[in-house]
Amino acid sequence: MLTIIDRLIDLVGDWNAQLFRELKGRLTLRNLLWIGIGSLSFQFLLVNVLSGSKCIEYEKNNLFNSCVEYVWEIKWLLIFQSLYWMLSLVLFCGGVYLLVRDLTQEQRRGTMNFIRFSPQSSHKILLGKLLGVPILVYLAILLTVPLHLISAIAAGIPIGWVVSLYAIVLVGAIFLFSLAMLTILFSSAEHQESALALASFCLGSWYLSVIFTRFSWSSLKYYGWESWKWFALPIGNHLGLMTLWTLMTVGTVAYWIWQSLNRRFNNPHGTLISKKQSYWIVGSFQVWLLGLFWPLLPQIEDQNSLLLTLLTISIVTLFFLLFIGNMIFPHRETVADWLQYRQQYPEPSQSQNIFPKKTLFFRFGLSPDLVFGEKSPAIVAIAINLGITTLIWLPFWLLVNSSISNPMQAIAAWVISGNLILIYAIIIQLGLLMKSQKRSVFTLIELTSTIFLPIIILLAVENKSPVLWMFSVFGVAWAAVPESSAIAIGFVILGQWLIIAGLSFGLTKKLNHLGASDSQKLLTSI
Repeated sequence: MLTIIDRLIDLVGDWNAQLFRELKGRLTLRNLLWIGIGSLSFQFLLVNVLSGSKCIEYEKNNLFNSCVEYVWEIKWLLIFQSLYWMLSLVLFCGGVYLLVRDLTQEQRRGTMNFIRFSPQSSHKILLGKLLGVPILVYLAILLTVPLHLISAIAAGIPIGWVVSLYAIVLVGAIFLFSLAMLTILFSSAEHQESALALASFCLGSWYLSVIFTRFSWSSLKYYGWESWKWFALPIGNHLGLMTLWTLMTVGTVAYWIWQSLNRRFNNPHGTLISKKQSYWIVGSFQVWLLGLFWPLLPQIEDQNSLLLTLLTISIVTLFFLLFIGNMIFPHRETVADWLQYRQQYPEPSQSQNIFPKKTLFFRFGLSPDLVFGEKSPAIVAIAINLGITTLIWLPFWLLVNSSISNPMQAIAAWVISGNLILIYAIIIQLGLLMKSQKRSVFTLIELTSTIFLPIIILLAVENKSPVLWMFSVFGVAWAAVPESSAIAIGFVILGQWLIIAGLSFGLTKKLNHLGASDSQKLLTSI
């Protein structure tokens, strides 16, 4: 048997050397025996616990009824359900624990950089880790699959539905494994494998419970969700669509986490995603979110429901764009490298100054770098993501019942909200250009103060002017615009544009100073 396994491992080594390394050290005879004995013992114990004798015929006498015929009954549905939950959680927790422990040991031994410098691509290295490190967990689960399929057939559950359940667990495992591996590349604290395994248990339990909330095992249908739709698709009323939607949603998130993991593995000091990737992420998320809100269009019958819907959309967009911004905003050292590159390889039309026109957004020679560059400031990228979001949501705003709200008011409120998001983004980028090693902490303090301090001040002075509230407090525009005059709205937008222009001018000066100072250091060292 070991000879066959060795041959298979050698074949795997030709395809993925990292996977060969992981399998060679774990698929020993001792480990295989322990896994086989443990899995079979667990199955035997589970079947015995969830089965028993049942009386089918009684004999009557004067004192009590005695059973004269028994039949052995196995609770196949309960076995199927128990195995599904147990094996899923074992996969989640065991896989996360082993992957985190392995990567932590690689970092502490100093072999992580050695792996990075291997001729293999990062995708193959990480895939080898993902498939090889938890291989014993995978084998233990595979040995239990025959009993699970037998219990499904005996309980009358279609094999197609069982396969779809496996797919749901598989995509959830990829999500958790990728997220855990990405977390390890940021830190290597003590006992974090146990902490992340516990977190995966909680997330995995919640994931499975959400899937089976309001699910009837007898009819294999969801109840209470019949009216749930995504765009025009009746997801809540169709088991196949519900499964496909779940796979699409979780799979897309897992895919982008995997892309971030690859980027972080290749370049520990780079951004988690590229600007181009951020456009795809924002676009796909906004389409997904639009699908959830689209069925609400006929239900918006009054001004209050409309304002609540638009406020919810804008707040979700704010936090999502700030989250994406945190993944694409470069730090001081990265921007300094970009500036040095710009000085060494200037554009043909570029003069001695890095930004001769003293502008950040519309310098023609720099626009490709600002839109797609890996190391350039990300303000333009945030503006593009805002534009993508606007285009996706524009049909929703225009199709809202015109008797409830003027579409132009919705667009004006969105412009005010978008301006605030741009202001927050420029503040973040300015903060990340600080010299301090704790720049991330100071940036978080600045951003939090910018978002919440105006609310505290306006409440303290009991100001009721809608202009000041719209100007500085995110989300207020959706309630204040319908009650404000066109002149007031115009002044708010103009004032925000002046702040954006001032902040971008300050950012431009900061970049010029950073580029000049680093250039002087370079010349001095020579």
